[in-house]
Parts: sequence; C-alpha cells; structure tokens
Amino acid sequence: MILVKIKTTGEVRVLIGTGYGVFKAYGQKGWGSFPSTSKGEKFKIATCDKTGSIEWIESDSCEVIEVDGIAVQDCIK
Repeated sequence: MILVKIKTTGEVRVLIGTGYGVFKAYGQKGWGSFPSTSKGEKFKIATCDKTGSIEWIESDSCEVIEVDGIAVQDCIK
C-alpha cells in the first residue's frame, strides 16, 4: 500500500492508481476572430480517504510518504 500526503491540506490518502489524460479545446475570442486552440496533458492519481471515497487529484499536488509501511526516505538508499 502506498500512502500520499496532499501538500495543501496535509491529508493522508491511499494511492489507488494513476491516470493520464490529453485534452484539446477550441474557442473563439470575439466576433470575426480566428478560433483559438488549447491543448495539454493532465497527470492524475486516484486516491481514497479512510471512508473509501475515491478522488482523482493532480499528481503534483501530493507526495508519497510511505510504501508498504516503510517511510519513503527509508525505501531509497
């Protein structure tokens, strides 16, 4: 089991899995202007809290703190 901590709140959650998404959006800014395109990538992880509620969050908004009961700093030597 992998535990992660949300950087902004300090909440500890269980890491369930990872996800990767690509998006592309079209829009138009004002009358007669050319359509604008925005695209990018989103790296998300699925986590759950102690009640089992699943939430997808941005991967860079958290940090791994424990792997299989071992503090992450002790996993890498």
